[in-house]
This record gives sequence, structure tokens and C-alpha cells, in this order.
Amino acid sequence: MGEFAAGVKGGDWVKYRYAFADTNPVTQAIWKKITIQTVDGPVVSGVVEKNLPGQPSSTQQFSLNITKRDSSPSIDDFFFIPANLTTGSIIPALNRTLTGTTMWLDR
Repeated sequence: MGEFAAGVKGGDWVKYRYAFADTNPVTQAIWKKITIQTVDGPVVSGVVEKNLPGQPSSTQQFSLNITKRDSSPSIDDFFFIPANLTTGSIIPALNRTLTGTTMWLDR
């Protein structure tokens, strides 16, 4: 396939909030924000900020290669896959076949 494109650039970010369906509902805000600092070929580096129940907010650096299974403890491999894959392509870090694509809010 050739070179893999990261599909993100320094300054890009995503923040999401989530809740757990449980018998004891969580009342504290739970969120994670991922900010990209640099992209060097297939290597994406940045910061993960987390707010989890019962824990102080935390910030951790991460760096991962989107073509390898080498993520840091602060972020999972599946967060970033190459941007130039098509249906039927193998996702390199996960060794799984891409079965389709979805575009949501230009992402």
C-alpha cells in the first residue's frame, strides 16, 4: 500500500464524555481529551487528559506508531488508524480488516 498517512496534525484534539450504565449511577463528570502535539510520519505524539470518578484529573504524554502495536499505557492502539485506508485494507497496528468507513462531523 505504500506510506501510511496519520490523518491528524499538531493542534487537533478530541474530547468525549461518557457514563457507565450500572446500578450505581455515576454523578461525577467522566471525560477524556486527546490533544495531538506532533506528527512525524506514522508517529503521533500528544497529551491525554482524564477525569475519572474517585481519582484526581490526570495528564499523560503519549507517542505511538500507527503502523505498529506499540501504544503507551495512556492511549490505546485503536484510537488512531491510517487515514488512507479503504474498505478491505488491513489496519496495521490491529491486524484487522477494515469493513467500512463512516464520516461524522468531518472526522
